[in-house]
Amino acid sequence: MMNRLLLTALIVLAGALPARAIDVVYLDPKSGQEIEVRAADVEESPAGITIKKGAAFEVNYVTVKVGMAQRTTRNTKPKKLEFGFTVPPANVKDYRLREADIAGTDYLTYRGPLGKIDTADLNTAMKPEDRLKVYVEALPLFDALIPKLPEASKCRRDIEYRKALVLYKLASAEPKYQEKATDALRKFAKDHTAGWQIAPALTMLASLQEDQGDVEGVQKTYEQLAEVPGLAEDLRVDSLLKAAGTLIKTEKYGAAKGKLQELQLKLPGDSPHRNKVQVYLAQCQVLGDNAAEAQQAEKQLKALLASGDDKTLKALAHNTLGDYYRKLKRDEDAFWEYLRVDTLYNEDRFEHARAMYHLIGLFREVKKDADRSDSYLERLTKDPRFAGLEYTKKATKK
Repeated sequence: MMNRLLLTALIVLAGALPARAIDVVYLDPKSGQEIEVRAADVEESPAGITIKKGAAFEVNYVTVKVGMAQRTTRNTKPKKLEFGFTVPPANVKDYRLREADIAGTDYLTYRGPLGKIDTADLNTAMKPEDRLKVYVEALPLFDALIPKLPEASKCRRDIEYRKALVLYKLASAEPKYQEKATDALRKFAKDHTAGWQIAPALTMLASLQEDQGDVEGVQKTYEQLAEVPGLAEDLRVDSLLKAAGTLIKTEKYGAAKGKLQELQLKLPGDSPHRNKVQVYLAQCQVLGDNAAEAQQAEKQLKALLASGDDKTLKALAHNTLGDYYRKLKRDEDAFWEYLRVDTLYNEDRFEHARAMYHLIGLFREVKKDADRSDSYLERLTKDPRFAGLEYTKKATKK
């Protein structure tokens, strides 16, 4: 009884307590470590979340057995950081607003649907179908909360993004949610262009459009992302490359080449992206119908591999050569190109997945090694690192 009375008193006095500050949880790409910054002073933009100060902690998850079940606990320990850095949108894991940003409702109501989802995501023992049920149960909570929040407010943007994210997760598992998720992400991208969520929202929209076979939609979505004011240069160039990549997939090599040459002309001479654009141009040439251009592009790719030390760029170049050799029916040469990516240049998860997807077929069809083929298939489809990627989805459908 005393605990209940104390809880009631705290709720009544909540207005007198210090206002809650923003918390940010992000993934450090160098260490692979999850970091939480509490009471963070931040600035938002399409380039990401700039953290100016706060209290930083390393996050660790520990799973223990409790009887017949498993429980995952979230532990933190202090970490020293040099503040003033920007977290790219793709690395943001969680973002909890301060009370001043949630005018129109109380903090517990704001966190209601989010807490429900967080609890399900943290429960590693939960069956996937049960987790999806929690997502479905959270949708009415979002629908009830959104009208209470002022339009164009930071809080409404946050909640509409979280709802769209839940729909995207549902659509990734059950196609019947694809239309709702697509509509929600398209509406979000139209209504909210200034915050950090615009890049992941448009990226998810492109992924859904790809699943639905809407190739033209994918291209336009990436072009839309590239035009967002304030977007980081890395994201802008990557978006234009993905738009060109969509043209390459549909064998519109001339159109892709034109887009890439236009991008190349706009890049400064010392841009770190020039070599990546060159690899994409080489991909247009080696996969196109001009044999002389293809041979010249092959030489350029080999020269780049011999001179550079960028492992991500090398993965892209080796995969491009692998695709070229497969086109020429030189499967043995293709096999070694993809294997180099898997064993030596596997930092980029997309390029790693691309190589593994091709190795599944090559081990089975060329090397006649069904066990290795099955092993690669299991790695690609079961490892969370590759979840949701284009080649993971393609391998799952095989």
